[in-house]
Amino acid sequence: MRWRSAPLLLLAAACSTASEPATSSPSIVSLDSDGRRSVRLEGTSVERPNETVIPATATQVWEAMPEVYEELEIGGGAVDASALTYGQRNFSVRRRLAGAPVSQSLECGASVAGVANANSYTVTLSVVTGVQTRPEGGSGVTTWIEAFAQAPGRSDHPVRCGSTGSLERRIAASLMRRFLPTR
Repeated sequence: MRWRSAPLLLLAAACSTASEPATSSPSIVSLDSDGRRSVRLEGTSVERPNETVIPATATQVWEAMPEVYEELEIGGGAVDASALTYGQRNFSVRRRLAGAPVSQSLECGASVAGVANANSYTVTLSVVTGVQTRPEGGSGVTTWIEAFAQAPGRSDHPVRCGSTGSLERRIAASLMRRFLPTR
């Protein structure tokens, strides 16, 4: 009897792990409900995960933020002007984000056929960028993304998406271009 139940246990174990969404990135960049910024790396929390130093004052970078978000077709506004955070919260996209396929910026798993959910699901996300004065000069810029995807017309639970880092890099690069000297 023992040998007959072993395959059933293995099958049950395989089924229980197969239902979890797979991501290509071990991290989830997010804004916690209390507004705290964090990245979850396999159960840990790391502050200021993707900071880029921009050669400008925090005020100059803050003032450029609306232009950058508009350029990337995200829109947005001041999330907390006193903390120099700018962004767009709880907006939805389908198929494209910042002029590119959503899957370029977010990993939301894939269908059985291998199609990226990010490109076919409705994705609701928040994108927020914070600016801080760096003691050694310039300003530190960090972008946090929290996203969920849901199949259109279905009521199942949304899938949590992880960031690929692409959108954060594009925001930082756009800011950097504005403050680097031209040759």
